[in-house]
Amino acid sequence: MKMTTKQAVDVLTTALKKDPDLFYAYQANIAVCMQDCYAEVIKSGIPSVGSAEIHDISNKGAIRFLNMLCQNRPTNTEEQEVRELEQRTETNMNLISEFLEHLKDEAGIEIPEEHLLSFFNA
Repeated sequence: MKMTTKQAVDVLTTALKKDPDLFYAYQANIAVCMQDCYAEVIKSGIPSVGSAEIHDISNKGAIRFLNMLCQNRPTNTEEQEVRELEQRTETNMNLISEFLEHLKDEAGIEIPEEHLLSFFNA
């Protein structure tokens, strides 16, 4: 019995959904192809982004492609973005707290924490 294209894609997407290592292998291979394309652009002399951005963009593109292929397979991408935002927020709040301490020590100006938090609607 000959397999149709739809059946073949169904087998592939089912395997990708069930096997995170297979999903990663496809992601990595697609990303490398995309990176190679970016490298060709860079070699041509056209201004481009740096290698770290190329790596990130390529992997996001590969994940996007696979998610579309698998009809929106849930990934950790959104969760990772939320964690990164939370980490940046914590870093920024620590920096602001350090500034407030510095302001208090250097100028004698004290801003209560509740005023700071109300400014950010926290």
